[in-house]
Amino acid sequence: MEIINVKFYDANKYLAICKVEIKNGNISFTGEYNNGIGQVNNSIKPRTKLQKKFLELWDKYHLNGLSAGTPRQNEALKKLNINDAYQYEIACSYLNSIGLLYDDISDYDNLIFTKIIKDGNKKLYKYGNGWVKLKITDDILNEIRKVCELLNNETKRYLENIKSRNNDENVTFDNIAKEDEKKAALGLALDLSPEECNFSIKKLLNTDIYSYAGINYYVLTEEEAKEKAKERIEDCLNESLADVNPILRYYFDEERYIDDVISNDGIGSILNVYDGSELEAEVNDTIYYIYRI
Repeated sequence: MEIINVKFYDANKYLAICKVEIKNGNISFTGEYNNGIGQVNNSIKPRTKLQKKFLELWDKYHLNGLSAGTPRQNEALKKLNINDAYQYEIACSYLNSIGLLYDDISDYDNLIFTKIIKDGNKKLYKYGNGWVKLKITDDILNEIRKVCELLNNETKRYLENIKSRNNDENVTFDNIAKEDEKKAALGLALDLSPEECNFSIKKLLNTDIYSYAGINYYVLTEEEAKEKAKERIEDCLNESLADVNPILRYYFDEERYIDDVISNDGIGSILNVYDGSELEAEVNDTIYYIYRI
């Protein structure tokens, strides 16, 4: 299997982390963007022509353009805005009324059909009776590879420009830490340059939450992390035990339960709802713990 990783900053200055997987002639696109994961392509706001082209390739070739209908069938349904799986019977009735429920596929050399109906010398495809996929040629694969390569190079230039615009000897992690240790800690944990850290990381007002490229993080000391995890567990307990008889709840040792959850599960699994991980960075002899939220 071939995996191509792509990263870029869109018009919102949010980071899009994308992956293209190619295996046995099949293609899939997935991504992470603004705390979302999976098919995030419709949320990304392209900043450049290359980003727009990459998203067009995603729309066209993800899962080989898998569809329930042929291009002619899909085009006919598009005119009536019939494209929901729950409207299958309505779609079939309409296609039958215009003679397209069974489509002659003899002129579709670039498509693969999982189920074909033979009618004499004709080969027909019934809408929704199988799947229709694009044949992925070497030209298509090479186009995807080339656009990914160009896009990654464009991102490198974008980051270099940020560095050059902010390139003065005062932009160091030590100097960033003089104003905000937690901001410096997040930059170090994410392996950013001092310039990108200074330019891209923003603190949410009156919180311990910092935002980088559309993704939010807690940046906490050890004590703050334990307290935040305790608050999260207490909220869950209060919700779960809301209907429990107060007399019975009196005998439930909440403090011990909370300590056991933190000890056994770890703070990462409590505060990081994304993947349960925990990053850390040391700034001025203080260790800060970072959790994606």
